[in-house]
Amino acid sequence: MVLLAAAFAPCSAVPRPVQAEVAVLAGSAAGRTEKAPGSDRVNEPFAVAYDAAGTLYAVEYTRGNRLFRIAKPAEPGAASRVEFVAGVFHQSDAKQPLPPQTTTDPRQVRFKGLHDVTVGPDGTVYIADTYASRIWAFDPKQAAVRVVGGTGKAGFSGDGGPAVDAEFNQSYCSSLTPDGAALLVADTRGVTDDDLLLIAAHSTREAIASAPTGRTVVRGGVVVSG
Repeated sequence: MVLLAAAFAPCSAVPRPVQAEVAVLAGSAAGRTEKAPGSDRVNEPFAVAYDAAGTLYAVEYTRGNRLFRIAKPAEPGAASRVEFVAGVFHQSDAKQPLPPQTTTDPRQVRFKGLHDVTVGPDGTVYIADTYASRIWAFDPKQAAVRVVGGTGKAGFSGDGGPAVDAEFNQSYCSSLTPDGAALLVADTRGVTDDDLLLIAAHSTREAIASAPTGRTVVRGGVVVSG
């Protein structure tokens, strides 16, 4: 599996087809067949995000289950700067049981289908651990991981309470609000099939919108509009 970069040519006043150059940043087609526990090949990259310094962070989905980064990805030799910073390499699926993960050591933690990554203003990296029903944070300064949302048990509960005590089902995507004060999480297969949840100030959970039954705002377990 490969991670690609595209560089687009500047637009001119005369309409013409967009020109771009595509380059491989990291990985190869052989990565998808890699099964060795100590693999240093990128396997099934799924999402990318940049920190303020321009370092690229990316996650692997079920064939790798790791968080990695590339310093100065736009400069030559990016593939040689791939650094796996969290997660034990293993292959998983949605139905495969995973032992409870309580470690803060990024070299020991086992993820289960990383689907998305976002970086906060302070450099904290948030990752959606989809089939483990959790949201994790990686602190690059301390080289440590911690859970910021979800118990690891699939479900739908905890509105208004601590996010670490809440239950998510499949936390697919996450994104910080512009001020970095809250984390939005898309929880597929929630109580109404598809739910958008808010981890306010990275510590509590509120369901702020639901589908397909329509817009529902929940605060402290009480529906205030819908």
